[in-house]
Amino acid sequence: MIQLRQRSFKSPLLLEQKPLTCNATDNVNLSSIEIFVYRKDTGALILQNSVSVSGTQNSSTWTSPTLSKGEYYWHCEAKDAAGWSVSGMDQDFTVVAAEVTPLSPQDKDAMLDETNDTIKFTFLTNYFDSPATCTLYLDGVASGTATGVSNNAQTTIYANDSISEGTHIWNITCAIGGQSATSETRTFKLVLTPNMTDEPLVPNVVAVSCADYNSSYNNQVVALGANLFDNSVTNNHACIRITGQNVT
Repeated sequence: MIQLRQRSFKSPLLLEQKPLTCNATDNVNLSSIEIFVYRKDTGALILQNSVSVSGTQNSSTWTSPTLSKGEYYWHCEAKDAAGWSVSGMDQDFTVVAAEVTPLSPQDKDAMLDETNDTIKFTFLTNYFDSPATCTLYLDGVASGTATGVSNNAQTTIYANDSISEGTHIWNITCAIGGQSATSETRTFKLVLTPNMTDEPLVPNVVAVSCADYNSSYNNQVVALGANLFDNSVTNNHACIRITGQNVT
């Protein structure tokens, strides 16, 4: 009678952790152990491999091909010299990859009067085997580093150089050993308030009412409105009221 044991996994598995082991025992000589690995969502056969064995107890271990992220199931089949065979129960496992998730700034954020000392580039890592080293890339240039970054621990990196006004792109790359992952790329816009201390004021007044130019009004209250601008920035508005008769 053939007895078959298959190694079970604690999901999820990292991409490089894919040894699949089957152990078989029998009261007569075993002849072969065969493995089958399937993609769960499509049912596609990913691996089928048979090895010849002998004796009343034997085992075999396979390394599966490189697997993409997703869910899989597998089982083994053992045969003996008497022509008997037995298949193990399907075993499920999930394959994941190390990942970096950016938290802030949010994509397309706008910031006013921030600096490299105040902008927090915050992120999370997951599925790394051990604490990783993470690098901030700002406009494609390495601009800050954090070491010993643990999974699921919110981490912040500050840029080590000044950040100019305008739109910028950023992402985070983390690595340890043979594992490496890069976050999605996000953008943000930095707006700086102009320094007007040493510059002359350049005022501009734009009328927004009254209704008709060069008109006459009798015994009415006429509202005259204007928008005030200084260096193309709207500051406020003013309204002048003129009352009385025979005023144009």
